[in-house]
Amino acid sequence: QKQSPITFVSPSAPGTQYWYPTTKAGYGMEFAGGGYYIHDWPYEAANGYGPGSEFNINSASHGCIHVPPSVMSWAYGWTPMGAQVLISG
Repeated sequence: QKQSPITFVSPSAPGTQYWYPTTKAGYGMEFAGGGYYIHDWPYEAANGYGPGSEFNINSASHGCIHVPPSVMSWAYGWTPMGAQVLISG
């Protein structure tokens, strides 16, 4: 599915390891059932994306793939529904 804008709500209880505050993003594309998305994350510093960024406690993903907002805007418009997603690395 594709949603723009999208609001993410944590399924975990506040204070637990995987909790995060309810957050809005501009674009989201679910690539696997259960809420796994490729989405922009406007709260992340430009140097916070890529390998190793998952260990930054302030911007770590909880299963999603974060993409800079400008890239996600393009990808959202370019990607058709049902497109195959290959994740490597």
